[in-house]
Amino acid sequence: MADVKVERIEDWLGQDVFDPEGEKIGKLEEIYLKGPDAVLADVKVGGLRKRSHLVPVRGMTVGREYVRADHPARKVTDAPGPPKDAAPDDATLRAVADHYGFAPGDGAVEGSKARKARLEAAAAAEARARELEQEAASQDRASAQAAEAQRRAAEEAERARLEAERKRAG
Repeated sequence: MADVKVERIEDWLGQDVFDPEGEKIGKLEEIYLKGPDAVLADVKVGGLRKRSHLVPVRGMTVGREYVRADHPARKVTDAPGPPKDAAPDDATLRAVADHYGFAPGDGAVEGSKARKARLEAAAAAEARARELEQEAASQDRASAQAAEAQRRAAEEAERARLEAERKRAG
């Protein structure tokens, strides 16, 4: 399966998904990625009892207000969905690949929401690490300055003691 690269995949979330004939299938709930490539879409279908179905991203087109799947609505609504609150596992990926007739490929998938949260946490951790490094460097400078001040004070005290002894002796 040729994967689709999308720069701002999060912009697709929440958009209506239509089939090639223009029939509304549902709403785009999540995108699953393998590395940098978008490979599956989670489409939420139905009224009161909404169900998720997985759709290959390959062949999808996107407009300002919609996503158009490359499969008929019935094919999508017959497709397996992801496990509840989790990315599709190997068995689900195989079932989706069998349903749509493509090779599932190797490797785990990651949801775009989970990836975004992971990347934000990593960026926050990096920022905090830089902040702590700056604090440590500042404390090192302060410690060095304090040590230098103590050395100067000790030298000054020694000079004063020697001067006092010289005055007493002289």
